[in-house]
Parts: sequence; C-alpha cells; structure tokens
Amino acid sequence: MKGFLTAVSFLTILKIDLKDYDNKKAVYFFPMVGLLIALPAYLLLKSNLHFKEFFTLLYLTIITGALHLDGLADTADAFFSHKEREKKLQIMKDSRIGVMGAVTLILASLFKYELLKDIHPSILFFVLSYSRLGAVIVMLTLPYARESGTGSFFKMVELKSIYSFFLLIPLTIFLYQGLLFSTLFNTVFILLCIILISFYKKIIGGWTGDMVGAFIEFSEIIMLYISIELKTYC
Repeated sequence: MKGFLTAVSFLTILKIDLKDYDNKKAVYFFPMVGLLIALPAYLLLKSNLHFKEFFTLLYLTIITGALHLDGLADTADAFFSHKEREKKLQIMKDSRIGVMGAVTLILASLFKYELLKDIHPSILFFVLSYSRLGAVIVMLTLPYARESGTGSFFKMVELKSIYSFFLLIPLTIFLYQGLLFSTLFNTVFILLCIILISFYKKIIGGWTGDMVGAFIEFSEIIMLYISIELKTYC
C-alpha cells in the first residue's frame, strides 16, 4: 500500500503525507495510477459538456501538476540545443523555458486536443496506463544520468517478480478492445519504447526525470493517434 501511495504522490497533485516513502515499489504502481487518472477524464469525455475536450486536457494538466509537460519542455530545449551531453543536462535543470520547449508544448497540446475529439473515451484508460508503464521500462532499462535530481528518488529500482504483475494490468485489460487491436497496439508500444530508449541512450546515455516526463507525454500522443488509426482498420 505504501508503494501505491508513493506513486500517487509522485505522479499527481494528490500529495499524501507518509512517514516513509517506498520508491522501490512505487514504480510498479505507475500503470495503476494511470488508470485512476483516466477515470475523471473518461467521464468528462463521455459527458455532454460544451468544450469537453478542452476541459479533459485541462484536467490532465492539473491532476499531474503539469509535471510531465515541464519535462517535455525541458527535454525539447535540451535535445534541440545541439550541445554536448553535459550541457544538455544543464539545460534540463534550468527552470526557464526556451523557444523549442515553448513550441513543443504548444504543438503537443494542440495535437492532443485534436486527438481527444476523435478517440473513444475508454481508450484513455489504456493510453494513460501504458504511457506510465513505458516510463517504468525506461527507468528499468537505462541508468540514471545524474548524481542527484528529482528522478534520483527512483534510480535504484530493480525488477522484482513479486510486484511485476502490477505492470501487466494494462496488457491484460487491453484485451477488452479485441485481439487484433490489442496485438497491433502492443506491437506499436514495444517499438515506441525501443526507439525512444535507444534515442535516450544515444543522446544522454541514461534517463532523467525530465526525460521520463517527456516520454509519458510523447507516448500518450503517439498512442492516442495510433488508437484512432487502428480503429479505422480493426
């Protein structure tokens, strides 16, 4: 339970005051937190509210404290700087936003807003869960790139089979969408993880908290888009 509450405190604005936070087990509950975040978003998209897509996007921004968007902006500023590795890491720690970060935020938000208009609301459960599963895969696959930082809280995480079944939640419930759709979606997800992890390894040689946040935002957009395309053919 402590690991789950730690995950909720880290991934949302719902800060739970615990005497001891369990960083080693928290990551296994990231996909479950994604499911919980998706529930109000699902209800908003199912409602008859005017501008419901905007309110859904606003909710997703608020409930995460814009943490992942901040990571996306910082990562964009760093990666598009064409500087050496150490300079990129410094740029990501800078609290100021640059031109590339601002442009990336605007384009990402506009794209996600348009995607929310076309998806079936139930897809949100899978996309928000998968994106956080991908974040765990990044942390388990690559070393932490800094000596200290926000992400260092999770840098010693190791895969343990006793908790790994929590990571299978999105893979299991996604069968609800049908075998063909699930197979294709999971294939795209695996390829996305391989590509982004390889890119992170080449550019930085590891991961930072900003890069994990960027992964979550970018993977959400890609998987929302893919789900729309797959529904056309499946």
